[in-house]
Amino acid sequence: MCRMLAFFRRRMKAILWVLVVVVIVTFIPWGVGVRLRSGGEGRPAGELFGRPVSREEFNDAYMATVVTGKLSGFPLDAARARQMAWERLIYLTEARRRGISVSDGELARAVRTQFGGDGAFDPARYESLIRNIAGVPADLYEGWLRESMMIRKMSELAMLSAWLPDPEIARRYREAETRLRIRFALMEAAQAEKSVAVSDEEVRERYEARLAEFKTPTKVAVRCLMAPWAVSAEEPAVTDEEVRAYYDAHPEEFAHGKRLKARQILFKIEGKDPAEAEKKAAEKAEKVLEKLRAGGAFAKLAKRHSADEKTASKGGDLGFVERHEMPKELSDALFALEAGAFGGPVRTAQGLHLIAVDETQEPGTKPLDEVRDRIRSRLQRDKKERLAAEEKEKAYRRVVDASLALVDTPDLEAVARAKSLELMEIGPFAEGEVVKEIGPSMDFSKAAFDTEVGAFSDIVELPGRGYCVVVPKERIAARTLPLEEVRTRIVADLTAEKGRLKAREEAARLHGEVQKRMAEKQLDFAAACGELSIKTEESGTFTARGPVEGLGAEPAIAAAAAALKPGELGPVLDTANGSCLFALVSREEPTEEEIAKGMARFRDRARREEEGRFLAEWNRRLHEQARKVDYLDSEEDAAGD
Repeated sequence: MCRMLAFFRRRMKAILWVLVVVVIVTFIPWGVGVRLRSGGEGRPAGELFGRPVSREEFNDAYMATVVTGKLSGFPLDAARARQMAWERLIYLTEARRRGISVSDGELARAVRTQFGGDGAFDPARYESLIRNIAGVPADLYEGWLRESMMIRKMSELAMLSAWLPDPEIARRYREAETRLRIRFALMEAAQAEKSVAVSDEEVRERYEARLAEFKTPTKVAVRCLMAPWAVSAEEPAVTDEEVRAYYDAHPEEFAHGKRLKARQILFKIEGKDPAEAEKKAAEKAEKVLEKLRAGGAFAKLAKRHSADEKTASKGGDLGFVERHEMPKELSDALFALEAGAFGGPVRTAQGLHLIAVDETQEPGTKPLDEVRDRIRSRLQRDKKERLAAEEKEKAYRRVVDASLALVDTPDLEAVARAKSLELMEIGPFAEGEVVKEIGPSMDFSKAAFDTEVGAFSDIVELPGRGYCVVVPKERIAARTLPLEEVRTRIVADLTAEKGRLKAREEAARLHGEVQKRMAEKQLDFAAACGELSIKTEESGTFTARGPVEGLGAEPAIAAAAAALKPGELGPVLDTANGSCLFALVSREEPTEEEIAKGMARFRDRARREEEGRFLAEWNRRLHEQARKVDYLDSEEDAAGD
C-alpha cells in the first residue's frame, strides 16, 4: 500500500495541479468537516458572482478539497480547506461559464495514469484505494477529479495569453543583463544609534501598546509511551509457483483486446513561434519519411532521429499496445496500418510521430513471460502490505495493553518495561507547535492539550512511526511577561528604530546638499560628496537583479540604478544597514552576440515569469468579479459571542 500510495501521490500532484500557488499546509485527519451550525439551516453558505451558494454545493467542494489534499500528500487543516473550497468554487464557476469540459475518455486516461504504476490498471485495487484512503466511493471521487481537470484546462487556456514574442524577450534580456556600477555613500544606522537615547516613558509606552507581543501561550510537558513499528526494507520473496498460481487464478486480469507491436519516431515542436516550429518539425519528419520509403530500417532511424528519450534507444519500440492506451490520434493511425507498414506524421500534444506496426495480435491472453515481473512485483507489494499491517497491529495491541495497565498503576516506567515500549520525556510545547521528538502531528498536540495532567490520552497514531499514549505531567499557563523581563528587548528595538530614522534623515539632508552642488557647480557625485566630506565607495559590476557589491542583496537599489543615466543621482533608499546615497557611474548593455547566445537560456525563464505574473493578475481579476461573501464566517462570530 505504501509504495502504491507514494506513486499515486506523485501522479496526483501532476494531474490535479491548479492555478493557485502551492500552499504549505498542516495536517488534519480525514473526517473533519465544516461546522454548519443549526442556526443557519436554510441559509446559503455564501455568495459568488452575485448568486447564492447552497450549503450542499459548498460541502461538496469542501470534501473534494480535503480528499484531494489528502491523496496528493498535502492534508489540510479546516481553515485552509474552507478557504480552498471557496477557491475551487470560483474556478469551477468560471470554467463552466467558459464551456470547458472533460470527456469520459480524458477522465479514464487520467485515472489509468494515476493507477497504472506497474503497467496495468486494476479496477478493484483502484476502488479499494479510493474507498480506504479517501473514504469516498470511486464515482464521487471521479466527479471531483473531472472538476479538477476542468480547472487545469482553464488555467492552461488562460496561460496562452501570456506568450512572449522574441523581440520582447530580447528587450527584457538586454534590460536584465545590462552591467551597472554605482558610487555610493552609506549613512549607517549602527553609527547613528550611538547618539540616540531611549527614555523609561518610551519603553513603557511601547510595552503597553504591544502587550500581545509579550504574551506566552499555554504549554504542556508530557511523557509518552510509544510503540514504534517498521517493516524491513528488503523485498519479500515470491516463488515462481506463486507467480504461476496468481496467473492461473486471474485470467481476466491478463486478457487483452486487439493489440499491435508498434514503433514511433517523435519530432517535438519547440520554438518561439509555434507555426514556424511545427513547420520545421514537419520538414524533419518528411526527410526521415523519405528514407523509410527508400527502404531505411525504422529502428535505426528511430535511434538516430527520435526525440522520445524512453523509446529512441530501443529503436522506437512501444511494445504491444491496445487502442485505449494511447492518444486517440495515434491509436487511430496505428490501428489503420497492417503489420509491416509505416505511416505518419501524426500530430499529438507531444509533437509529430512517424509510426510503424511490426506485428498484430487478435484478442487473447498475455503470456506469462510478458507479465511475470509485474505479477512478482504485485505479490511482493501485497506481502509487504500484509507485513506492515501485521506490524502495525502488534504495535497497536501493545499500546492498548499499556493503556489497560495504566488504569491500575500510574508507574509509566514499569508499564514501559513490561510492554517493551519507549518512554519519552518531552519538554514544554505550545498547542500546534511541531514537537521535535514527534514531528508534525495535530493528533499528538490535541491529545496533549485535551488530557488532564496525570491522566492518559486515547491512543494516537503517528503516521509512519507507530502508536503512543500521551500523559501530560505539567501545564504552564499562558501569561504576559512583566516589563522588566522584556525591557532590554524593547530598548534594543527602540534604539534600532531611532538609529534607522536618524540615518534616513541625515541621508535626506545630505542628498539635498549633493544635488545642489551637482546642479550649481556642475560637479559629479564623487566631487560633490568630497566637498561635504562624505566618504564614498564604488561598487563592483552588477545587474538590475542585484546583488550590489559593497551593499549586498539590495533589489531596490539595483532596480533604481538600472533606471538612471550615467552620472545621474538616485533617490535616497534604505538598506539593511542604513540609508544610501548613490549615483550611476556606468552602464554597459550586452552586445547583439551576447543577446543571441543568452536568449535560449533566458527565454524559458522570461516566459515562466510572464506566466506567473499573468496568472496572478488573471486570478486577482477573477476574484474581484466573484465578490465572495462567506456567511460561515458570520455564523462562527455569532456563535463565539
